[in-house]
Amino acid sequence: MKKLTKTTKTTKSAILKRRGYSYLKQYWQKKFRNSSFLECKRFLGRGSFGSVYFVRRKPSKNDGFPEEMAVKTAKMSKASTLRYEKRLFSILKSSPYVIRCYGDQETEEDVGGYSFGAFNKGEKIYKLFLEFCSGGSLNDYIKKSVNGCFHANEGIVHCDIKPDNILLVPRNDHGFTAKIADFGLSKDLFLESEESPDIRGSYRYMSPEIIMEGLQTFSADIWALGCVVVEMMSGEPAWGYGLGRKKLLKRIGYTSEVPEIPNNISEDAKDFVSKCLNRCSIFRCRALDLLEHPFISEED
Repeated sequence: MKKLTKTTKTTKSAILKRRGYSYLKQYWQKKFRNSSFLECKRFLGRGSFGSVYFVRRKPSKNDGFPEEMAVKTAKMSKASTLRYEKRLFSILKSSPYVIRCYGDQETEEDVGGYSFGAFNKGEKIYKLFLEFCSGGSLNDYIKKSVNGCFHANEGIVHCDIKPDNILLVPRNDHGFTAKIADFGLSKDLFLESEESPDIRGSYRYMSPEIIMEGLQTFSADIWALGCVVVEMMSGEPAWGYGLGRKKLLKRIGYTSEVPEIPNNISEDAKDFVSKCLNRCSIFRCRALDLLEHPFISEED
């Protein structure tokens, strides 16, 4: 007697659930098959303009690339922001406080489309090869490393300073160097006006003048840095929890309030933060002055 075989319709979600991590690993490897010198190890995250992957260079290849890299990817049709970021990295390549960019690549993918973000078969993909910072996001090393945050100010306003975009790279002496990442929202003041109709950045770190006037200058980056320092020292967002986007933007832009400075920090730290969080941008401390502030310039 012929054995009856039960047939069922297999959905993509069922495949993903059944295959789990091994399926995702196969997907990553396929995603980079045209980058033959790379081996994709894991998915790092998805940002506003594409996905980021951790890759390793194959040992047999001697192509000048480091052993480990982070790779940003985007559809060619949506790669304008990554191309812009590549140009900014070229301008800032001499700074030791900005993550390194090793180049870019255009490839044609041979991967079927899936709901979790894969590209369509035959679709052209843009890849940006960046320094991989294994130290993670900014943490309690902020006092030693914040002096590097504004070495990037060579006519470029970052527009999105926040803990996620300040990465820590291990040094040989077991310390860390802070490096600025993600220039996707940055503004090149040689090409763009300080006043812009498109407000950029994460609203929790926006300065009053951005909300009121649409004005994004170096001073707005300094305000954002002040918010980051408050967050790292208090363990909570500078403006606290509970306020929705609309109410928080109103509080930042149209009141006289500033984020509360923690009481349990040194007087130097309080002074540093207060100089970053002056509501009037013209009286806010400049980057060069902050670099000389006792909070970060004194040796332990």
